[in-house]
Amino acid sequence: MEDIGSMTRHNGGTDAAWAWTEALSGVIPPLITPLHAEGRIDVPAIGTLVDHLLAGGCSGLFVVGGCGLGPWLTMAQRGETIRAMAEAARGRAPVLAGVMLPATGPAREAARQAEAEGADALVVGSPYYYWVDGDDQRRHVEALLTAVRIPVLLYNIPQCTAHSLSP
Repeated sequence: MEDIGSMTRHNGGTDAAWAWTEALSGVIPPLITPLHAEGRIDVPAIGTLVDHLLAGGCSGLFVVGGCGLGPWLTMAQRGETIRAMAEAARGRAPVLAGVMLPATGPAREAARQAEAEGADALVVGSPYYYWVDGDDQRRHVEALLTAVRIPVLLYNIPQCTAHSLSP
């Protein structure tokens, strides 16, 4: 397993201007997903939002999480949002894509999509809606770990999932 502290990555083949240790020690805000009234992704607004946050000192971008409507977006909307965020970041900061979906199958598809669209890491929560125990949670996380090659961060948010991720 690689040491996440020494990993750097950037989409598009150029060197990243960040390192994991510094990025994860800074401010990584959950971003909204700018949408037009009819539901299309507002790509120019994404560029403006990313530029504003990075100019303000943010060290990373958490996209398609709960604040960004991640669980409610279509797969096409999720993909377009992640791609636009990664392109707007241009290697200045990592893009962490939320994968907080109620079941392993859709979460695995979303994880693969996020990696393909340029996310630098995933933020994974527990499955929800139906009761899952610690073994189910472990299998869920392991399925996502084996589905992608990018880092996976665990997001323990029991007030939304009704489950606490065990260490």
